[in-house]
Amino acid sequence: MKFEVIYQLCIAVSCLFEIYLVRDFYSAFHKYRSVFLNPYIRFSVFVLLVCVNIGINFQNNSSLNLVVVPGLYLLLIVILFRGSIKSYLLHWIVATLIMFASEFIFLVLQMIPMNVPTDQLFNNPFVMMSSIFAVKLLSFILMLFVKQISRYSQEHFSTNIFANYIIVPVATLGAMWAIPYVRGIHDAITVSDIILVLFYILMLIGNIRLFYMFVQYNSLKKTELETEVALTRYRERESYFNQKKQMEQRQKVLIHNIKHYLGHIGRCAAKGDDKEIIKTVKALKVEFLENEKAVVCTHSLLNSILLEWQDRVKQQGVATEIFVEAGFDIDFMRGIDILAIFGNLLDNAGEAACQCEDGKVEVQLFMQNSGAFLVIYVKNNYSGRLCLENGELLTTKEGEDGHGIGLKNIKETVENYRGYIQNQYSEHIYETTITIPCVTERKQSVN
Repeated sequence: MKFEVIYQLCIAVSCLFEIYLVRDFYSAFHKYRSVFLNPYIRFSVFVLLVCVNIGINFQNNSSLNLVVVPGLYLLLIVILFRGSIKSYLLHWIVATLIMFASEFIFLVLQMIPMNVPTDQLFNNPFVMMSSIFAVKLLSFILMLFVKQISRYSQEHFSTNIFANYIIVPVATLGAMWAIPYVRGIHDAITVSDIILVLFYILMLIGNIRLFYMFVQYNSLKKTELETEVALTRYRERESYFNQKKQMEQRQKVLIHNIKHYLGHIGRCAAKGDDKEIIKTVKALKVEFLENEKAVVCTHSLLNSILLEWQDRVKQQGVATEIFVEAGFDIDFMRGIDILAIFGNLLDNAGEAACQCEDGKVEVQLFMQNSGAFLVIYVKNNYSGRLCLENGELLTTKEGEDGHGIGLKNIKETVENYRGYIQNQYSEHIYETTITIPCVTERKQSVN
């Protein structure tokens, strides 16, 4: 096989990795547009951009690469991803700088002029081919560091895990850099050289896949932690619910017996026996008056959550208004999902409101469209500033790494029930509206 053919194949594979790395970098900060959630449509655009990139690189024109390739990067982020113009420009500039900086570092280390055509950069063909993939691995490593230090990255994980992982790509880069010089100086490309280049490609793929194994591991550990926290809170509130249930049971017994007491009082009144009436009233002890607020809705767990939260935030000086429409249907939801939505949503609202001088939280639960949807509406005031990204609330607290976990749980749980969550905010007022379809087909699928 001629060297020109091998070289063009290497360039083609390199162009594929280049577009993949840039797309992967963007995906750590942006979400796909709805039309590109379909992987086949997304793949079609990816293939098209790769083909254009290959065509540009086959021209062996450094000036053309310098002008057109950044344009491809910009098209990639604008077409595939959602975001603001500011975030588009920021991440496009960072990705472009990383890709060109990787090549520049190699050119400086190899003491090669910038205006030399790509296929004439190295005197030794094998050094040139191996450097193509070493540059891409360097780009990947630099992007990892950017994603790790950015607090907005969705692929950020603990420093300890990152330190353990980064050893592998750095060591791989060192090996890829050193092998051409260990190989010795001979210009002819052999079958062994071709096999070695294939191993270069596998090393690059392996490092990328290994990174996502670490990401998945980190995500799994976070999920386990979130689940454990949710289960602990669930057990605490279940205990509170059991206490409330016992109280409600005692109340039911008392109310059941009231008619007998009233009958006795009526008979005593007919006889004019005032002493017996007073004695009977004292026997009642009016215990049910102490528990008159024990029911705000008919769903036992939700009732428990609302009452426990209301008691807690009132102690912090937060005024509350709770309205639950008669017939509010939430029976189709699992208990842990009810806790995930209401527990996190109410806690966030209460925490924000308690920072205000006159903290207040309003909760409305009702059905809409003749019972087709349930609606959860929470309104609270807040002080300070909101931390937002792409219009989505991250946190109202500064410097607390774990605060976003609750918000993420709410969104994921609502989406699991094919629901929709909308956040609106104005000056010191934050409103959350959750709409979840309440139809028989979905109830059956969830249960």
